[in-house]
Amino acid sequence: MDTILYFYPLKKEPSGRLAAPGYTVEEYIFPGYRMLRIGLTGHAIAVLEEDIICSFWNRKQCRKKKQYQQEKILLTDAVFSLWQDPCNTYCVCREPITYFRKWEFTDYREAKWVDYLLKKTTLTHLVVMGSAPCLWELLPQYAGKMKSLKFFLWEKQFTQELEALLEDLFEEYGLATDVHFVGDNCGFGRLPEFGTTACTVLDFSGEEKVSVWSAASGSVWIDPDSMEEKRRRLESGNGRVCYLSLQKEWQNPQKTGKTLS
Repeated sequence: MDTILYFYPLKKEPSGRLAAPGYTVEEYIFPGYRMLRIGLTGHAIAVLEEDIICSFWNRKQCRKKKQYQQEKILLTDAVFSLWQDPCNTYCVCREPITYFRKWEFTDYREAKWVDYLLKKTTLTHLVVMGSAPCLWELLPQYAGKMKSLKFFLWEKQFTQELEALLEDLFEEYGLATDVHFVGDNCGFGRLPEFGTTACTVLDFSGEEKVSVWSAASGSVWIDPDSMEEKRRRLESGNGRVCYLSLQKEWQNPQKTGKTLS
């Protein structure tokens, strides 16, 4: 099972005893993976990110640097003890934490993670913005359940391989696809209405400024890239569209996950 270590700064120093010097841990179980939310105190972050320059003439700074180095060893040893399976453990770091980014999770567009988000919606009309390799695995799985499929993408993204995939979907499932090319001047920021029926939007555009009002009320907008500005734009629409992303789930696990601690 995959494990996500989600590091974030604690807004205030926690009361009571910490799991180890400088951090707290909460475990959540989701379908197919587990997540450990690790909250770091301001001092713990300073220890991890320390860049203290000391000289022979500044004994105080040298003592502080030595203290931080000792604390960093204790803190990182405690965190690394949580890595039950290093090959399937990934880190996600909220600003200003950067120390663990060398193990940063980057598989947002991998088929199993996109499929995880798709399973959260039962809408039968699908709109795909842009393109991604995972579509070759996922679209055949969902084609039999879909009533319509639309693509909005750059003309250069409409490759022979993608055209062949869409032809296969039509021949095997009778699913016809409407393909629309976005304009060079406005990109994905100004698109026509996707339709009057609520749909699932699978957004591989990679752009923060998207045409929020193109989706009908009740639609589900899946953002595999977990872009913060895009989330802000979509959630400012008074609940017209439900925004889904992995980062949103990890930031608010109480709504979807089962806590074990």
